[in-house]
This record gives sequence, structure tokens and C-alpha cells, in this order.
Amino acid sequence: MEQESVYTPLISSDWFRLIELQPGTAPDTIVVRMQSFELSSAPSYDAISYVWGDQTKTIPILCDSRPFYITENLYWSLARLRDSHEPRVIWTDAICINQADNPERNGQVAHMGSIYRNARTVFICMGDDPDGGAQHVAALVNLPLSVLESSHLSHADDSSDHPLRHDDRWRNLAVLMSRPWFSRVWVVQEAGLAKDARVLYGRYHFSYRDLLRLVYYITRANIDARSHVQVWLIHFRWHNWREPEQGSDTLFDLVSHGAVLKCKNPRDYLYAFLGHPLALSGPHGNGRPFIEPDYGRSVESIYHEASLWFLKQVGLRFLSSVEHNDTTISEELPSWVVRWDVTLAANEMSAWSGDKYILVDRATHASFDNSQTRLSVRGAILDKIEHVYRIDFGASSQGSGGFMFPQFEEMSSMSWALLPLTIRDIIGRLDAWRWCPSLASASSTYTKVHAFLQTLLAGRPAPPILPNPNDNERLASQFRCDLPAISSSRCFAITEKGYYCLTPWVTMPGDVVAVLFGTRSLFALRPCVNSGCRLLGEAYVHGMHERTLEDMFIHGMIHDQVVTII
Repeated sequence: MEQESVYTPLISSDWFRLIELQPGTAPDTIVVRMQSFELSSAPSYDAISYVWGDQTKTIPILCDSRPFYITENLYWSLARLRDSHEPRVIWTDAICINQADNPERNGQVAHMGSIYRNARTVFICMGDDPDGGAQHVAALVNLPLSVLESSHLSHADDSSDHPLRHDDRWRNLAVLMSRPWFSRVWVVQEAGLAKDARVLYGRYHFSYRDLLRLVYYITRANIDARSHVQVWLIHFRWHNWREPEQGSDTLFDLVSHGAVLKCKNPRDYLYAFLGHPLALSGPHGNGRPFIEPDYGRSVESIYHEASLWFLKQVGLRFLSSVEHNDTTISEELPSWVVRWDVTLAANEMSAWSGDKYILVDRATHASFDNSQTRLSVRGAILDKIEHVYRIDFGASSQGSGGFMFPQFEEMSSMSWALLPLTIRDIIGRLDAWRWCPSLASASSTYTKVHAFLQTLLAGRPAPPILPNPNDNERLASQFRCDLPAISSSRCFAITEKGYYCLTPWVTMPGDVVAVLFGTRSLFALRPCVNSGCRLLGEAYVHGMHERTLEDMFIHGMIHDQVVTII
């Protein structure tokens, strides 16, 4: 819809627009007036955080007496915020930025952090409550801290008879936490920079940070898993950008956590975080972001520049975010460049296994050729991959070649679904495959089956046999939750020497697993005919821990070498 006619060019890059939402009530037409201000001298205003929604379904409003079409979600937000007597000054991206003017858009995105930081209140507009449960969610959010900290409530099992543990209102919270707003990339900055972030949900409102406080306590009590409340790590860990906690988290961690979110433009996987203080210490200085927003620039060049910057900031640890699909692994872009728009599996496998230390504490060295495309590091090749089976929880029973796990509906009866290749099929083949006995536990109960299951969990504890709730309900339940979270969209692989591996989706027979000095994970590589290797992504090799790797170097089983990644 052509809407540029309502815009006049901004005086300079330090100016922005605000709208004055005129008073009214339903079913009055929504009327706004648009004005421009210098960022440093703007009047008091509020800002809106919302999900654009379906842009083909629009509703007209009047902007400066002219028709202006907005999405249904923005219409709901303006109608919800409109006062019946007084005008309200508001900033909202779909109206205040000329979306058809790329140069203006670039400049306004660079100021987005300041716009939300300076807003009096940021209203997080969730829309109507489909289950009518907004009042119940508001009541839970406003529970006194003393109740949430109660030792009877905080038990991580069901042994407590605290009435809140079995409260039906948690289902209403689960409905809210599954709203599309939580899955969008831009909203993390919008809420994180707010002086006061208020959730508008149905006819109720409450504090966004109090909502996340509630989520924190129910995760401690394991209520979230029982009530199917979706907990978003990035909202949980990065909810307050104004007073960030002093810790070890870096901008790389923030961007990596944000890769699981959604956005229409792949550039926004970086641009959406430029308002964080950690992003304002880039090479340009003077509080400028580490990368300048430019929607006319190719996604590949932006990701390349950002990956080079993260290499300088966090070292080779940034390689843990490298992931590929069947298309990107064959593209000309260097394979070590992080593709934040490819999110098949959960990255940073060291976090799953608890191995957060550098695997091999040897001198690290990373260098580039003149074109900054060939990355040379030191490391060692462990073994070549011989068998590969893709793990796909969403495939149909008519799928091709991969293997898929059932939904564990009947854990105790072991009634596994009849699929192309099930867990039982894999276990039936284990005896025919090599298995490196040096990696086995000294325990006599440690079997190939146990090693297989633990590989699927990237090293997390696994039951010694197929999970059976009658034997160990807690471990079986944990296995049921962990398995899809960790191994979905990866491959189970076996090397020529018999190492069991969890590898990237694009792994093929003939690829290799390797250790790269200065990293926390092992990696899968694809040797190239000419020279060098393509980096496929992280890998877990069962039993390969720091001491095991050092012993292999000492006994000459693996050798220090230069690995060139192209």
C-alpha cells in the first residue's frame, strides 16, 4: 500500500517522528497527527512493542487527515492505548518510520535503542486473551515475592502439597508465553531498554519484568515443565538492558541466543541488538554500534564482517554458532562465517554437557589470507565418519532415509512407533558396528545402548537402558524432555574407529570430526578436494573429554596440525 505521501523528509539524521493519538472510543476512527522532533529535545512519549502480523490484512486509520493502512495488531494496540479524553504521544515503527525509504530506515534503526531507552513507558501489546485468562495471569504476576520464595513452592518435584503447584492458572500463563511476541527478534531490545515495560493483555496490564520474575521462580519449582509454560532463554537472561548483570555474558551470547527468534529480514538478527551497551563499543568509537545498519547491503557481507568482529571479541568460541543447511554449506560464503538465519538445532553443545572449559589448552593461532576468507587454526583430526543417520522429530513415517523418535506416549510399555528407523532399529544394529571400548565407563552396566543414548543427549546423564518410568520416573521424564531439545535436526554418526557422535544436520560419510584449539566443542569438517575444509558445525563425540584428548596426543593417536577452514 502506497503511504509515502504522508511523510516529509526528516531535517537530519538526528530527528525522528512521533504521533499524537487523538482521543476517542470504539467505534470511532483512529486518528493520529505526525510531528518531527530532534532526538535530544523530544516531548515525553510512550513506545509500542508489538508483532506486525499479517501485512496483507490491514485496517485504515487517519494520519494527518489522510488514509493510512496499518496491521490488525497495531490497530489493536492503538485502540487499547487511546484515551477517551486526552491525546497521547506515541512512537511506533510502522508509522513513525517511512518503511519505503531505505536511507531513512537505516538511520532510524541506528537510533532505535535511544528511542526505546528514552520512552516514558514501553507498552508490550499482546492482543486479546484467547482463553479469557488475562485476569488469572495478572493475579499470578502480582503474587508477593514471599509466596514465590516459599520453600514449599520451590521444591523441584511434586512432593510438596503447596496449592500453587497444582493451580489451573498456570495453563493461562502457558497460553500467554506462547504468544508470537516472544518469538520475534526486535522485541528483546524494545523491552530490555524500557524504563518501565508494561504488558497489555486483554483488558489487563502488568509489569513485564514482574512476569519474568514469576517465570524464574516457576522454573526453579519445575512448574513450567508440568504446565507446559514455554520459557524463552533470551527473555529470561536479557530482560533488562538498562542495568545488565555483571557476568561473563558477551554480545556474542546475546546474538547467539537471539538466533532462535524470527524476523522477516535476516539482517535484523544483528541490527535488532545494536541498542545494547555491549554493542556500542565497536571499532567506530564514540558510542557507535559495532556494525552500521544498512538494508541495502548484502546479508553475506554483513555476516562476514560481524563474524570477524566476534572472532576478535571472544576468540574461536564464536565458531560454536556456525550452522548450515543443505543450501548454505555449498555457497561461496566462507563456511566459518556464522549464518544467524540458519537455526536448525540448539548450539553451544558444551553448555548441554556441562563442559564449558577449553577442550585442549594449547596455544591457539588464527590467521586469514589476504581476502579474509580462509581461516587457519591449529587442531587435530580425530577420525573419519562412516555411518550417518539424520534425526528428525517432525518427519512422517514415509520419510526418506533418516530416523525419527516416537513421542514417548507409552514409555513403560516400550511401544515405539513403526518408523523408517527407530531407536530400537538403531540398537539392533549397534552390535554390527564398531565401538571404541577405551571410551566406555569402567562400570559393568555401561553398554553400547547406554553410550548411544548418552550420545543423543550430548553427554548428559542417560538411563542405562531404554527409559522406563517404573524404574526411574525422574530420569525417564528428563530423557523425554532433553532428547528433542538436544538432538533434533542433528545426526547420529559413527566413525571408522567406532566413536559415537552427535553431528550437524549436513554431515555425510567421509566427513571428519576434529578438535580446534581454543574452542569448547568438537567440530565436524568436510575435507575439500583442492585444500582446506568446510566447517559443518559443532559435534559431540562420546567420551571425548579434556583428559582423553590429552592422552591421545601423548600416545601419538592424534597430531597437532594446521586446519584451514574455507
